[in-house]
Amino acid sequence: VFGEYADRMRAGEDPAPTSTTLLEFGYRVRLNDWAYFQPYFQYLIQPAGTPDIANASILGFFAGVEF
Repeated sequence: VFGEYADRMRAGEDPAPTSTTLLEFGYRVRLNDWAYFQPYFQYLIQPAGTPDIANASILGFFAGVEF
């Protein structure tokens, strides 16, 4: 998708990208003295600076231990 968009932009068929916005939310939960779990959510608005590409939602997590 990005390659096709770049080709159209070079040919003058699409305007230059404007902006991309990323919203990110996360919270670290301490499970005990040495372990944690951190879920996060990201929402990408106007990827690659163009409305031609759909917005994206990303859900993930981090987990860790501390010695």
